[in-house]
Amino acid sequence: MNQAELAQARHRTYALLSRLFLQGLTAELAEVVAQLPVLSDTLPKPLAPAQLEALQASHYTLFSLNLLPYETLFLTDERELGHETTQSVARLYLETGYRGDWGGSADHVGHELAFVAFLCGAEADAWQDGQLGIAEQVRQKLADFLQAHLLRWVVPLALAIHQQGDAFFTAVSTFLLDFLADHTAVLPLDPSSPLPLPTPPDLLADPQTRLKDIARYMLVPAYTGMVLTKESLHRFGRALDLPRGFGTRRQMLVTLLEGAGQYDQWLALMALLAQESARWGVQYEDWHGRVPTLAPYIAPWQNRRDQHQTFLAHLQAHAQAVTPAD
Repeated sequence: MNQAELAQARHRTYALLSRLFLQGLTAELAEVVAQLPVLSDTLPKPLAPAQLEALQASHYTLFSLNLLPYETLFLTDERELGHETTQSVARLYLETGYRGDWGGSADHVGHELAFVAFLCGAEADAWQDGQLGIAEQVRQKLADFLQAHLLRWVVPLALAIHQQGDAFFTAVSTFLLDFLADHTAVLPLDPSSPLPLPTPPDLLADPQTRLKDIARYMLVPAYTGMVLTKESLHRFGRALDLPRGFGTRRQMLVTLLEGAGQYDQWLALMALLAQESARWGVQYEDWHGRVPTLAPYIAPWQNRRDQHQTFLAHLQAHAQAVTPAD
């Protein structure tokens, strides 16, 4: 393939991935997916309407209830979507001339992939028209966006998806990482200086730290190097026979931490969290070796996970210093 054909192929692939994350597997998309064994091999054959409905329901449960795929929620401690991170991504779209229908969720992985597809399409047009300088400018915009946004959080998102037991989206997220690895290998990126993850607060140095502060901290993946979903919180609660309640993840985790303290299960809960963190460490190591071009973007998450292991050990030692939630 020539450069224009390669860029157009990337445009189509990113557009497909975008729609899968945003819409789930529709009847229309199933026809396209059927041509990709890496994805279709996870699906029943033939795919009956009832099975397609079940896959749609699984998509809703996965991405609307259990694992919210937004850059904001992975990289910041912003409590609500649509704030600074989302707005900065939306401004970038508009400044580039992209007019997608992202509403208030510009930093959803599906919309970020749609923007990458848009840029790949613009690159293909430039190559096709013989505008080599413009093609290189678009490639640089692609590199800048990926390095500043998608590459910073897509690996932990994919690993979190792998843990949810959804075979189809495990395959989709694996395909996405492999495809990104191949694409980034030919883009003008500067992997020697990836943007750092935000610095977590030093909760143990603050005598006013409460359980609600610890819960908020633990739910920011960029602070801990791992993702705690509602399902993982339920799993911890079942393992220790502790209440975890309902509502938001933060409410559930506060309830879990309070119960651990009340029923003398604090050390056991910290041990479960440490085991979860260790599991994430193994996955980072695996992907670090599998996709070397993404290694510079995996390393900060590995380092943060290592720091979180230390935090959990200190939290055990400082358990008596933690005051209850308000």
